[in-house]
Amino acid sequence: MKSLAPRVIRLNKLIEEKTYKAIEVHPTLTRKALQMPLKYKKITKKSLIINLDLKGVIEKHPLATHEINAVAVVLTAVLHPQEKT
Repeated sequence: MKSLAPRVIRLNKLIEEKTYKAIEVHPTLTRKALQMPLKYKKITKKSLIINLDLKGVIEKHPLATHEINAVAVVLTAVLHPQEKT
């Protein structure tokens, strides 16, 4: 992690120079806040579609662990400007 910190700081500066706002996201905390299962084995494609009203590619293939985290990160990014994070 120590080796990643300088890289993250540089990337954050580049992002902010473009007038974007970077936020730090922890997918597990998002899942907990949205009452999504914390154990990956309990997270199903069907539960995400029904409970979160997600549509599209998510309906067509099984979700990998990283894809479930990506869903949580996107939800955080959507909710943050609405001051719901």
